[in-house]
Amino acid sequence: ADSTHTSRSATFESCLKILNRINYCPDHVHTFVNNFTPMILDIQTNKFSKDNQNITNKNHYQNTFFSVVTESRITTRFLTEKTYKPIANLHPFLLVAAPNMLELLKKKGFETFPELFDESYDTEQNPVTRLLMVIDEVEKFTKLTKIQKQQQFTSVKDKLIYNKQHYIKLAKESGRQEHLKMLEVVEKNES
Repeated sequence: ADSTHTSRSATFESCLKILNRINYCPDHVHTFVNNFTPMILDIQTNKFSKDNQNITNKNHYQNTFFSVVTESRITTRFLTEKTYKPIANLHPFLLVAAPNMLELLKKKGFETFPELFDESYDTEQNPVTRLLMVIDEVEKFTKLTKIQKQQQFTSVKDKLIYNKQHYIKLAKESGRQEHLKMLEVVEKNES
């Protein structure tokens, strides 16, 4: 067994223990953990490059309806490339992050997706409850028919385009290297 998979399994097992302890561990969660195969979203272009730029695997965004973004911190409001990647790739998202992150994005001028998800999870202060609320939203969406999912995705296309254009504008205005690098990666992926 490769060490990456073993450490992920241990992490999943820890999560299962916590979910079992709070009496929230449906069978499909066990099935997911037992059948988990990592999905590579970023492909490193040159291991030895100083820039260490990655190319995003576009299949993920083209073959799914939304992203579940797990931010770096669940207690401090701090946005990273994890949240900006679905924005730059025209993808709706749910955030597993600190409370009021959607509010922070809105203050920065981004649109969120209340027509797809109940966004009340964003104001929940308890991190476990907030995570369970996100899981509930994922489960609700998965119960829709493929046609309903496609209709919902299509209904937010204008927001997706706006968010991407807004991200590009902010990246250029800020001059921050991490934003500009991600913008370069997105533009490289589109060519």
